[in-house]
Amino acid sequence: MISMKVAIVTDFKPESGLGRYAFELHKNTKNTKLFYFNSSDKKVNKDIEVFKKANYPILKTTLNEMFYIPNKLKNLSNYDVVHASNQFLSKINVNTKKVITVHDINSLFCSDFHPIINYFHKKIYDKIDNFNQIIAVSKNTKRQLQEYYNFDKKNIEVIYEGIDKKRFKPRNKIESRSKLKLPLDKKIILHVGSSLGRKNVEGVIKIFYKIKKIEKNSILIRIGDSNRRIDTLINNYNLNNSVIQLNNVSENLLALYYNSSDLFVFPSYFEGFGFPILEAMASGVAIIASNRSSIPELVENKEFLFNPNNMNLFAKAAIEILSNNKLKYEIIQKNLKKAKKFDWKITAKKTYKIYKRCLS
Repeated sequence: MISMKVAIVTDFKPESGLGRYAFELHKNTKNTKLFYFNSSDKKVNKDIEVFKKANYPILKTTLNEMFYIPNKLKNLSNYDVVHASNQFLSKINVNTKKVITVHDINSLFCSDFHPIINYFHKKIYDKIDNFNQIIAVSKNTKRQLQEYYNFDKKNIEVIYEGIDKKRFKPRNKIESRSKLKLPLDKKIILHVGSSLGRKNVEGVIKIFYKIKKIEKNSILIRIGDSNRRIDTLINNYNLNNSVIQLNNVSENLLALYYNSSDLFVFPSYFEGFGFPILEAMASGVAIIASNRSSIPELVENKEFLFNPNNMNLFAKAAIEILSNNKLKYEIIQKNLKKAKKFDWKITAKKTYKIYKRCLS
């Protein structure tokens, strides 16, 4: 067995999807050190070195990724492999073997970011091919890389991310609702995601409006930031008393919200992977979701995946599931079985093989 030293680099917080990937990979892989660029320089543990990001006056994240972080890490030749844990770190240029994980390249075809940021992201993506090995977190991401950049598919390995099954697991619904002080007599529909346009939160509100016409004793819980457009839509549909919006929810509380729910709705346009879907599946919640990007790779019940623009199909399926306990149970059991396949130890083991491949 090859003995090697690996440096894993991230500039995302551990509670974010991209940050979680790096931290879990480090936790589950021996002989790795995590280089963590954050807004503070607080120490985490001996195997995690924390750097304070440069305080640029504008475009802080992008300029850190393009210039400051690569410059700070240019002398890592004492490591056998350097792993850039997300696509935004592709400017890292070290005199050793390099691996990069690409979660998505959505900036190329979605308008969530300012055109200037999209321009810089394009420049960053162009450097992905400079790495010895590329890891894609889904088949959809691999397909995107091949279509847009014509990268050699032999250098791209699909390795799925994992799920924390100790945290996200089936729990008693009544107990979960009681801890969160949620009503016991309501049907709860849940959505987890930011207000970015690609998350299609407006679609969530429109779907719930249709559900509410039939399932009058239902409420929607949204976990994620909001904006004026979303708030206006809720107000226009007269749903203010039926929608609970929460932000900055801890993962322990998030797990309870999944367990309190009767249905998880996720009509997203683009997902690099889709952690909320996996979390809902592992928690034993019935799911209806979009049929776009990586989502079909995660969900077992393909018949409950729909065009994210078709609110009628989403609402019809939601009403059917909410009124049919047998159907809901069947969906939950299939997805619980599927969720078992996504394990951080498996992710780490497959990634370690990529490191060894670089050195062979």
